[in-house]
Amino acid sequence: GALMKTSTPYRRPLTMAKSGRIESVIGGTSVGVETMKVAWFQVAASILAEHSPMALKRLQMSESLLIASYVLTELAKVPDWWLKFEALAIIEPSTSGDSRSLMATRQSLIENGYHVWAPCTYQGLCPQLTHSERDWCHDRIHWQQPQWFTELEKHLPMKNRTLTFSYLLARRSLPPPKALSELSRLTGDMLEEKGKTRQSLCRGPEREFLAWFPQRLPKGEEISLQRGGLVRLPSDVTHKASELRFSSKAALIEIPPDEPIGESAYGSS
Repeated sequence: GALMKTSTPYRRPLTMAKSGRIESVIGGTSVGVETMKVAWFQVAASILAEHSPMALKRLQMSESLLIASYVLTELAKVPDWWLKFEALAIIEPSTSGDSRSLMATRQSLIENGYHVWAPCTYQGLCPQLTHSERDWCHDRIHWQQPQWFTELEKHLPMKNRTLTFSYLLARRSLPPPKALSELSRLTGDMLEEKGKTRQSLCRGPEREFLAWFPQRLPKGEEISLQRGGLVRLPSDVTHKASELRFSSKAALIEIPPDEPIGESAYGSS
């Protein structure tokens, strides 16, 4: 929530129709305190990598935010003209292939002068990409289904109570606040093992897991951590191989999603 604050509600989200065309009708959006102009355009996805939409020629990209939803999944790489934008918000499917492709795109953006604001809390190589051939970074949110979707779902073979996606938020001129680098992002669901619970998290170059032993917790204490959330690790965390072990939830600080992180959350350095 530190990167983007919406000053005018979206009129319609950026979507990709089955025809392969992209239609964007988006209201003004803010990044930090600065109001970022958002492109209004309608172009064929097949020419995105080679041709800039005509509408973008009237836009000052160096002061603008580009929102791309389910676009990279149709392309071989980030189009060069995307790199002219000040800020990027890229949303992709949560599949392993799409997510790992976005993780590789992250490093490319860093090499091209961008600072990653989310989901990462640091700017180095992605540990899930460099230390694993199977991991992928994606988020999950719970949502309240509209009635029409509930009725539709009655005819579907499976039920889905959550929405999953991969995402990347980046800016060129403004790095994230230093305070963000002191936090960790929970990148997985809780995995219950025999006598132990683990949950993958990201905070640096190593592939790590938060770990605790439920039977050792203070009486009556339970731990439930949401995937995608930010946490501040306790100072007395114990390192054991790839695990970061702790013994009490009281020492682990969960950061609320709408809590500003540092001065840069408001556009100040």
